[in-house]
Amino acid sequence: MLAAGLRISEVCNLNRDAFTFSTQPCSMSWGFVNSFLRKSEHGLNRFAPFTIPGLHGPGASTNCPVCFTKQFIRKSKDSTTSPFLLFNRASGTPMAPIRASTLVKQAILSADPAAVSPFSHDLRRLAASLAINHHKLGFEVMMARGGWASRSTPIKSYLLPTRSSVPVVALGVAIEGADLEVESV
Repeated sequence: MLAAGLRISEVCNLNRDAFTFSTQPCSMSWGFVNSFLRKSEHGLNRFAPFTIPGLHGPGASTNCPVCFTKQFIRKSKDSTTSPFLLFNRASGTPMAPIRASTLVKQAILSADPAAVSPFSHDLRRLAASLAINHHKLGFEVMMARGGWASRSTPIKSYLLPTRSSVPVVALGVAIEGADLEVESV
């Protein structure tokens, strides 16, 4: 979720068969199931998918979204015929967004028990903040990748002071571990 900055409803509609992986350089791209439309999309206004880079170097093996996703798809391949990346193991149906959100909250709390606001949407907020604050992603590109129709929403609600002491990928940008300061847009 952090690597792409997707909403939980978008994560629940990722098509496991639409992921493509590249080794030179290490990266992945994805697609959605059927004719799923992201928020603010309609048939004539579709957001362009973007590539997620892999991570290299110290700390990369545990944080690399490409390696993790590839491994997850491989390990869960025999569990379902469902095209959905996240699915209910018992029924094979797509995982409900509320269930996926609960799992994300549990993962945040297990990684950081002191997390004040462990909500799945916080990962989207963190992705936008890391990507823009790190100066590798222009504001218009961040808006397109995040799927925002209005400039005011990400400025008002998403651009927060951020810190990352380990390498991460946020909104398709590889970010080395560093203290990052917020910059006004």
